[in-house]
Amino acid sequence: MRLIKEVMKTAFEMYLEENEEIPEPMKEEDYKGKIAYRTTAKRHFLIAKEAKKRDLSLSQVIDQFIDQLLSKKV
Repeated sequence: MRLIKEVMKTAFEMYLEENEEIPEPMKEEDYKGKIAYRTTAKRHFLIAKEAKKRDLSLSQVIDQFIDQLLSKKV
């Protein structure tokens, strides 16, 4: 725990030296799950086509695509 506190202190000092705002911690409960997303008509069509093929909603298909990408980054 001492090492974590040292790293945090160093990070805070760097933010202050650079005159940058210290970011607030993110909490999952702060998010409701609603995202307004705009795209091209072509992409909308392709996602709708894929959703129909999989018998899923647009949101479900987009979630699957995002899940696939996020799992590759971990």
